[in-house]
Amino acid sequence: MKSKKFSRPTVSIIMPVYNGAEYLRSALDSILKQTFKNFELIVINDGSKDDSQTIVESYTDDRIRLINKKNSGLVTTLNLALGLAHGKYIARHDCDDTSRANRLGLQVAYLDSHPDIVLLGSGYNLTDKSGKIIGTFVPFTDDATIRQDFMLRNPFGHGTIMFRRSIVKEAGGYAPLRYTEDYEYWWRIAGH
Repeated sequence: MKSKKFSRPTVSIIMPVYNGAEYLRSALDSILKQTFKNFELIVINDGSKDDSQTIVESYTDDRIRLINKKNSGLVTTLNLALGLAHGKYIARHDCDDTSRANRLGLQVAYLDSHPDIVLLGSGYNLTDKSGKIIGTFVPFTDDATIRQDFMLRNPFGHGTIMFRRSIVKEAGGYAPLRYTEDYEYWWRIAGH
């Protein structure tokens, strides 16, 4: 059954995929089961050689936008997705992430009620292949401590982030870095 299509989604979720078939179905399901429904899910298949494309194509939900392209790497894929996003907010979700059903709703509500906040993230659990929790990241929650922590490390898990799409015009897209593209991007966003 196809879901109701919204003319302009509140949230654009960007999900790059490269050979992500092993966890992709659970990643997609966790987004499609969100209690908050007004979103588009932009899946960029970055030249996967596994069944990733077939898995995404097996879904009939109108909110999924699948773009297949030749492999060009994570940063190029993320920047393409940023350019395709229509939502007021952009959320990140990797093809091996699962989000709790209330993630989008909580993040949208917070950003809606705090217009001075541009980017936010959340805690997360690390799991092994069987789904057993093997670690937990509990972030700082006040602005001053987050800024202090930012000097030492990336205080945000990439797959937990939501930010205002309007900041992309000011901060630009992801820089062509390997492994630290998210950390550098948060630094530029913080400057705005």
